[in-house]
Amino acid sequence: MKQTTTILLLLLALTLISACTSVRVDMPANRFESPETNGALLKGHIEPAALQGINEVVLVEDYTRRPPRNDTPEFSESDYAYRFSAGIGVLERLDVDLRVHEESPTMLGVKYQFLGEPRAKEVSSDFKLAVSAGAGAGNRKGSSTDTLFTQSGQYDVDFLAFDLAVILGYRLTPAILFYGGPFAYWLDADGEIAQPAAGGTTYPLDGSGREFGTNLGVQFDLGPLLIKLEEAWAMAQFGVHKRAHYHTGLLLGFQW
Repeated sequence: MKQTTTILLLLLALTLISACTSVRVDMPANRFESPETNGALLKGHIEPAALQGINEVVLVEDYTRRPPRNDTPEFSESDYAYRFSAGIGVLERLDVDLRVHEESPTMLGVKYQFLGEPRAKEVSSDFKLAVSAGAGAGNRKGSSTDTLFTQSGQYDVDFLAFDLAVILGYRLTPAILFYGGPFAYWLDADGEIAQPAAGGTTYPLDGSGREFGTNLGVQFDLGPLLIKLEEAWAMAQFGVHKRAHYHTGLLLGFQW
């Protein structure tokens, strides 16, 4: 019994060590983008609580391993991540927005509405069409020492991301807006792993991926309160690995 307990504790320790020494990045699937612009200068919204579906990429499972398996990035199980976002009107049909993701690059985006009235007009029975584009960058670094196997490592990686979406919609009532459309997302990683305990040996930590999909959502405008429910389908690829999955997301925000 004692031997079995020891083995189980050892396996648990190895699992925790592996989780702490992996390098991961998310490819967002749920977008929560309305086809309506805010409609006036400084009119906007803030969305402090969003739970979005993601495709998580494991760039390297254990960067303390000698040598690390840095040439076979893989997808883990699809999961959820936190997102904060805010947008503000620049012109009647032009918005800028900021999206801060939990484990992917922070994005700065623009949206232009081609068809239908902006949100400020509060017009029902109205079809909408907008296009959005965004770009973002980020950096992640870390270090760890595996005392069990006397291994150590550190990593430093830069991320660059771009996205593009076509957003269609129909405002059924002043309080209900249906929206959706195709989107694309591109992600590049460029960095390295260093292992001081192995004589300062370095290994590249890089790769590129893309994600194409479509989404369908409903937005509830309850005065200043904003609620969005969304279902998205996304086909993601990073390196040679692919993953297709459905993702459900929920967003709570405020608008003025």
